[in-house]
Amino acid sequence: EMRGGTANCMVVITSGELYSPVMGNVENLIALNQDSIDAFLKRVKEKGAVFINSSLVKWNGCRKDLEVFEIPASSIAEKIGVPKSANMVVLGAFLGIKGIIPVDKIEAAINNYFSGREEVVKANVRAFKEGLGWAGSLKGEGR
Repeated sequence: EMRGGTANCMVVITSGELYSPVMGNVENLIALNQDSIDAFLKRVKEKGAVFINSSLVKWNGCRKDLEVFEIPASSIAEKIGVPKSANMVVLGAFLGIKGIIPVDKIEAAINNYFSGREEVVKANVRAFKEGLGWAGSLKGEGR
């Protein structure tokens, strides 16, 4: 979030050549707040996936063509004592379900980004792993 509106970031992951980093529509949307789902839902391709922080976002079921994952990220982050890490919980859930980036690469990136701040590294890795665990529990439910 930012003052006066939503913040967003688009990421392209490809093994092929990238012709343009600008995207019209996306396959996956991660929405951490209601403003983001309201602003960007229309950009998700048919049969895409939406990952929402269900602690803050209410899914209205308006698009039946999407796979929707309602992750109680803020609640999980608060439960583990790191309330500002809901984004890492969702990242863990997203990658646990999609599997598009190896977990060890994300953990290395967290260590690199927060280098020298061991407590911050531990908190973010823990939140990330909680998200992975949440995704793993879905697989146990046959999803």
